Amino acid sequence: NTSEIKKGTEIHLVVTAEDYGEPKQKSFVSVRLQNLQHSETSPQFQQERFEVIIDSGAKIGTKLANLEVQQSAGNLFYSLDSDSENPYVAVDSSSGALILKTKIIDSSDIPKTLGVILRKDNRLGDESKTSIILNYDSDDDLFPIFERKYFDVKLSENTAVGSVIFSLNKQALKTTKYDLKIASGNSNSTFELSNSNSRENAIILKKPLDYETKNEYKLLLYGSHGKAFDTMKIVVTIIDENDNSPFFPVSQQIHSVKENASPGTPVFTAYAKDLDDMDTIRYSITSEEFSIGETNGRVVSKRKFDYEIEREFSFVLTATDTSGAPASAEVIVKIESQDEYPPSFERPSYKYTIDRELPVGHIIGRVHAIDEDAGPDGKITYTMTSGAEYFKVNSETGEIFIMRSLDTGILSNDLLHDKLFQEVTFVVQASTGKPDSLKSSSLIIFDVKTDILPLAPLPSTQSGMAAWGQALIIALVFIILI
Repeated sequence: NTSEIKKGTEIHLVVTAEDYGEPKQKSFVSVRLQNLQHSETSPQFQQERFEVIIDSGAKIGTKLANLEVQQSAGNLFYSLDSDSENPYVAVDSSSGALILKTKIIDSSDIPKTLGVILRKDNRLGDESKTSIILNYDSDDDLFPIFERKYFDVKLSENTAVGSVIFSLNKQALKTTKYDLKIASGNSNSTFELSNSNSRENAIILKKPLDYETKNEYKLLLYGSHGKAFDTMKIVVTIIDENDNSPFFPVSQQIHSVKENASPGTPVFTAYAKDLDDMDTIRYSITSEEFSIGETNGRVVSKRKFDYEIEREFSFVLTATDTSGAPASAEVIVKIESQDEYPPSFERPSYKYTIDRELPVGHIIGRVHAIDEDAGPDGKITYTMTSGAEYFKVNSETGEIFIMRSLDTGILSNDLLHDKLFQEVTFVVQASTGKPDSLKSSSLIIFDVKTDILPLAPLPSTQSGMAAWGQALIIALVFIILI
């Protein structure tokens, strides 16, 4: 009884197969059983009982009845109960079709009633059951009740409940008194038999019709008198009516288009739904800047846009079906900026003097650039393309400050000349910070007094006489300068 096994429990088995030869041969296979869950909701058959008539001329493989249940979630599994197993008929586990397996020779061998079980995902737990009453239609049992065996009936989905959809007395012979019933095909008990005061047998509509839910019913009528009976099939086709208005899945929409995009640039494609299958939707918008394809809903621009002048447009999108029923959505189209103008520095170069020792973090000066672009493409970010070891520029303000203590490492290698001041140059770049941004640069010149700089530390990779020789040369140069 798996209902007593906790959810998630695993059972591991090893199954052995052994023959009776000499020497005996064995084979093993491992089996892992896991109790995932019990079905919490059981699917339900559309009828508590089905009546099926097996025609004496039916061939092996004939579908005798369809027990299929309409359910969107999960897989359904159909089976006969253990007491109903027989060699003549079987239930297809996936479709719910009752199939003839073997030619029937003696009708007395056919089980009178079958029990059918329906489970979701074939999991143990709650299940639904129905019964099938089998009748064998032999030539001896059949007697004419209906003049015709097949009828097509077309009904509008707007047909009023209580309407007579088919008169049986007009189609049946009145020579014999008989009993009538709808044996199968009456999904959701949509139709019923009615005996009026005038003793007329008729099929009436019991529940509302909806083409979008079900568009066809195949009713099997069963007329009997004692052990003799007759059948007639009525196929009811539902006609779709324009009874649903269109609608937009998203009633407030935001889209975008880049500035300077050419006229005719696609912006978005409108999409409205209508549950009426045969309906045609036409689109329109209230805009002078954009146009829309009446049938395909494709929205395109009618001109170029400038982000610096116009940022967004709003309009109403309308969908109309063939009956004139409308649906609308509010649309905003935002203009996306593009980097049209490079930043411009106030000066092509900046010069500062460093004539005394300055602490780390000291602000030496400030650069400034402007950008004619608006929005994110008008934002300026400063970066230092060289000199980043000793100096840094604030990316937002353009302030240049000392990042580490200054030493002779900032000077060029040419220290043989007697110079009290030496120029040190770096480059600052202005951009939006995006990879595709337009850029501009400015030269930063520091006039550095050399005698205030301590010696730079020797590279750790050098050793021996070479390192001592370099240190000695640097010391001699500074002594000469002093």
